[in-house]
Amino acid sequence: MYQQATPINFDWNADAATYRADSALNFHTLRDFHRDPKAFHEGYFAEREESDAMRFGTALHCLLLQGRDAFDAQTAVFDPPINEKTGEPFGTATKAYREAYEAFLADANGKTIISAQDVATCEKLQTELLLHPNAAKVLYGDFGASEVALRGSFTIDSGEGEVEIPVKGMIDRYCSSGLVEIKTTAAFDDVYGRDRFRYTIYDYQYLVQLAFYHKILTEFYGAPFVPCWIVALERIAPNRVAVYAIEEDVITKARDVASAWLIEYARSKAASVFHSRYDEIRTIQNYDYSRDI
Repeated sequence: MYQQATPINFDWNADAATYRADSALNFHTLRDFHRDPKAFHEGYFAEREESDAMRFGTALHCLLLQGRDAFDAQTAVFDPPINEKTGEPFGTATKAYREAYEAFLADANGKTIISAQDVATCEKLQTELLLHPNAAKVLYGDFGASEVALRGSFTIDSGEGEVEIPVKGMIDRYCSSGLVEIKTTAAFDDVYGRDRFRYTIYDYQYLVQLAFYHKILTEFYGAPFVPCWIVALERIAPNRVAVYAIEEDVITKARDVASAWLIEYARSKAASVFHSRYDEIRTIQNYDYSRDI
C-alpha cells in the first residue's frame, strides 16, 4: 500500500555535469534498449537532437523547481534577426537565422536557449500552477528536494549468473506528497474536450519512468512505497495545469514492467546478444476502439 513520504538523505550530491558523465543506466537509455535492442546496441539511438519543446521544458523545470534566480542564470533569450524587407523575423530555415543562432549559441556558455515568448509562457505557467487548487500543494509539499540525482544498482539473474546493473535517475521532486514528475505538452485535449494527455502518458511511457525511479527510491534510499504524481502543463494557450494521481496498483504494475525491461537488458548484456524486435512476424490481435475516438 502507498505509505506516507518521509524525509530522505540523498547522499549522491551530483551536479548536472557529473550526473551526465556517470555511466550508470538511466531510464531513457533503458527505454531505448527496450525499443529495439539491436538498433540500440549499434548506437542508432545514442544522439538526441534537442528540440525547441525540450528546451522549453528544461527552462520551465528550472523556474518551477529552482526558482527565478536559477532560471535567469541558466537561460538565455534568443531574438531572431529582423528581415528589413518585411519587418518580420527571419524564419528558422533561413541562412540569416541559422548564422545568428549559431553565433548566439557560441556565446551562451551552455545555457538553455529560449525565446522571449517562451519566457512569458514559463512565467504564466508558474502563475497558473500557484493558482491551481491542487498543483502547488502536490508539487511543493511540506518538505522536499528538487531535481535529485539518484544512484544505485540492481543485481539481476541473467540465466547465466548474476549481473549487477548500476542505475541512476534524476527525479523532479520528492516531498511529503511522494514522487512527483513535471511534464509539458502542447495541449491536454482536442477540440472536442477529450483528454489526449492520458494517451501521452502511455505513449511516452511516463508510468514506467516513474516506476524506475520509484524502485531506486525504495530499494536504495529506504523510501516508503510513496504515492506518485504527474503535474502537467500546457505550452500553448490557455496554458492550463493538470494533476494526475497514479493509483497504487498502476505504479505496482509499472514497476513490474520496469523490472522486466531490466532483466531483458541484463540478459542481453550478459550474452552479448541483441536481437531486433522486427526480426519476427508481428501480429495485430485486438482492435482498440479507444485509439479511434
